Amino acid sequence: MDVRFTVGEMAQMAGVSKQMLIYYDNMDVFKPRMTGAENGYRYYTADQLEQLDTVLMLREMGFSLKEIRRHMERRSAPAALDALRTQRQLVRKEIRRLQMADRRLTRKLEEWERVLPARPGQPFWEEKAGQYLALEPVKKPFGLLEVDLALKRLLRRANQQGYCSYYQLGDTVCTENLQQKQFLRFEHAFLPLLERVPGEDCFWKPAGKYACIYHRGPYADTGKSYEILLDFLAQQGVQPAGPAYEFCVLDSMTTARPEEYLTEIQIPVEN
Repeated sequence: MDVRFTVGEMAQMAGVSKQMLIYYDNMDVFKPRMTGAENGYRYYTADQLEQLDTVLMLREMGFSLKEIRRHMERRSAPAALDALRTQRQLVRKEIRRLQMADRRLTRKLEEWERVLPARPGQPFWEEKAGQYLALEPVKKPFGLLEVDLALKRLLRRANQQGYCSYYQLGDTVCTENLQQKQFLRFEHAFLPLLERVPGEDCFWKPAGKYACIYHRGPYADTGKSYEILLDFLAQQGVQPAGPAYEFCVLDSMTTARPEEYLTEIQIPVEN
C-alpha cells in the first residue's frame, strides 16, 4: 500500500500550516499527487516531503512563488545554478537597499532626538560641519507651491539616480531676499547627501559658524522667526555670509498638524 498523507498530516510533519499548503496548492506550486480511489480525496506522497523542503528553502531564499513553480517544473542542475546565482544578486541588492534604509532611519532618529530639547523662537550660535546638498532650482514665482514642486522633482531625480541621501528636505533663501525680508521667496530646494554625487547640482554647504533658530509652526509663518534671528545678528553687529538654509525637522511625516512642524533655520556668518 502506498504511503500517503492528508494535508493536515503533511503540514504537521513539515512544520507549516494547513493554510500554507492549501495556498501552495491553489497557486500550483505544490499539489497533492494522489487521489484516493475509495473517497476521491487528494493525498501527498512520501517522496513529496523532500520536494516540500525544496519549496520552503527556495521561499526562505527569497524566490517568488512564480519562480519556484517554474523551477520545480524544469529542474536541472544548470537551471538550478543559474537560478541561485541570479537570486544571490537580487538578495545582495536588497541587502544594500536595507542597509541604506537603516542609515536613513538612524539619521532621522538622531535628528529627531537632537531637537527634542529645542526651544523654538530662541536664536543660538552653532558650529556646523560641512555637507553635500543636492539642489533643485525653484521656479517663478518662487513661493511655497513652487518650492514644494521643486522638492518633488528633486526626490524623483534622487530616486532615479540612486542618491545616497536621508529623507530630510530643505530649501534656501538667498541673501538678497533676506535683506529685503522676502522670507517666502525661495532659491533652491535641497536634499542632504551622505556622499558626493556627480554633476553641477551637487553643492557643498560649508562648515563654519551659523546663527540658528527653530521655527515652530506652519512654513508660511517662518517670517516671525527670521525677524528674531536677523535682529539677533544686528545686535551682534554681524551680517549674513550666505543664504539661509531651512531644514524640515518635524514635518508631515511626523504630524498632521502644521502648527507642530519644526524647521531649523541656519544662516552662515563670518567666523
